[in-house]
Amino acid sequence: MKKKIIAVLTALGCMLAMLPAAVLAEDSLPGDCNQDGTLMLADAALMQQYLTGQAEFTEAQFYAADFNHDGTADIFDLARIKYALTAVPYDPDAYVPREWAMIEAVPEFSQHPDYPTGCESAALYILLHSYGINITMERIVSMLPKGPAPYEGADGNLWGANPEKQFVGDPTSSSAFGVFNAPIAQTAGFIKPNPICRTGATMDDVLRLIDRDIPVEAWFIIDPDLTFIYRRQWYDYQTGELIRWPGREHAIVVCGYDAEHVIYRDSNTGGTRTVSKSIFAARFADLGGRIVYYDEPVR
Repeated sequence: MKKKIIAVLTALGCMLAMLPAAVLAEDSLPGDCNQDGTLMLADAALMQQYLTGQAEFTEAQFYAADFNHDGTADIFDLARIKYALTAVPYDPDAYVPREWAMIEAVPEFSQHPDYPTGCESAALYILLHSYGINITMERIVSMLPKGPAPYEGADGNLWGANPEKQFVGDPTSSSAFGVFNAPIAQTAGFIKPNPICRTGATMDDVLRLIDRDIPVEAWFIIDPDLTFIYRRQWYDYQTGELIRWPGREHAIVVCGYDAEHVIYRDSNTGGTRTVSKSIFAARFADLGGRIVYYDEPVR
């Protein structure tokens, strides 16, 4: 009888070993890249090593690293891991927004037709004009760090700029891509000193700034009814890092809110839009909670 039990257990162990690692890891902690059962700074460090080609993941590690469950482990998952490590647990009593807030000094502006992919620069234009700075889009775009749009290299791979460092392509081209918050903050600093660039911000962080009459450039989505798509990817032409572009990425300027909505200036429509707080919080977090602002109220 004892031999039969051992045989059954052995067979069961073999069956489990044959299951895909991702299936066995389904109950693992999101972001637990080193599979030690906890989410620590070591996981973020290991993820960074993976993204720079200094470490490899098993299937189980890859499953845990894919924090947003889009089938990849990339910089957006790293941003979510870092946010999870630093975020204070949500306390509904910690911050109570007003019933309504609006910064009327934030102007409306359209990026079209001259800058079809220049939403990030257009949002910076709106932000700067909120402070009475009379600057043109042409001037902003001329100072923006720019790198090549994806091109096919001699090895057959696509190579292009990294949106963390440069605008990918040219904002005057409809076939260009975009840029994230650090290069926009760098450009903003050339025009009005001391912009603040943050990643990992929450919706409440944004609303607190609105309460202080501080408009916020935020990375969002062009159509709140849709989700991001990751169909385009290429390698950083300077470092070799794999870049996966979040299709439908958009930059806006948050200027108000009410009990149920976030209100923002949208350069794509040239007007003002509202979106439910739940959708704003989700899409805003999907891009890592990226914002640029000045720590002073508009007057």
